Amino acid sequence: MALLVLAGVVNRNTPILQDKDLLGAWLYQLAELIEMHPVSLSTEGYEHWPAGAPSATLYIEESAITVHCYPETRFMEIVMHSCKAIPDPLGIARKIQAELQMDVRFYLYEPALDWRALSLKAHPSAAIVQEV
Repeated sequence: MALLVLAGVVNRNTPILQDKDLLGAWLYQLAELIEMHPVSLSTEGYEHWPAGAPSATLYIEESAITVHCYPETRFMEIVMHSCKAIPDPLGIARKIQAELQMDVRFYLYEPALDWRALSLKAHPSAAIVQEV
């Protein structure tokens, strides 16, 4: 498993922060960028939030990409989860950053979450949760 998280303030006036359909279309472009294969899309627009606050999940053969938008602060959170390595994660983050003119506040890439190994033995981080 690989996990890529990118979050920050979008400085470009982009309608994907307010429009669930545009956000969904953008996710398909993102899947192509990371060489993943789309299966289905789920989008929601939360009209009770200021400016809509769309969220979307693009299910891909390799797992899923989820995006949450907070238009009132222009904040966007992107989480890519994959059962295979994500090619050039830093390069992808930089392309997203450039496209959206994002002031990145958080970046994480964890390539070593091997689900086969984890199914046999817990990762040391599991001890934090298991201590009761």
